[in-house]
Formats: sequence, C-alpha cells, structure tokens
Amino acid sequence: MPPGYADCESTKECVSTLTKAGYQQRITYQPANNFWTLQWAEAGVYLALAIGLGALCVWWTRKRLS
Repeated sequence: MPPGYADCESTKECVSTLTKAGYQQRITYQPANNFWTLQWAEAGVYLALAIGLGALCVWWTRKRLS
C-alpha cells in the first residue's frame, strides 16, 4: 500500500492516492435470478464439508480408542 493511504483524511483522498499508485478495482455482479442457485450450491458445499469432517472425527476417534 502506498504510504499516503494510511494518512489520508477523506475517502476521496484515499481513493485518489490509490488511483495514482496504479491500483484498480473490478466489481462483478451476478444476475438476481442466480441468487438461489448460488445459495443452494454454497449450502451443498458446506454440508458436504461438514459431513466429511464429521466422518473423519468419528473414524479418528474410533481408531484411537481401539
């Protein structure tokens, strides 16, 4: 980060300092009709990870107690 960014007094000044330093920002929006598709996909990923971690914990515990 440029040194002037930490010392700026306003948001406009901070953005100006970053722009002069060559920083850019890219924002990508998803269409509104993708909202629930993405929500269900994310929920599925987290559910799969939770089930996998739970299975690993059960396996590890049973292995150590045997």
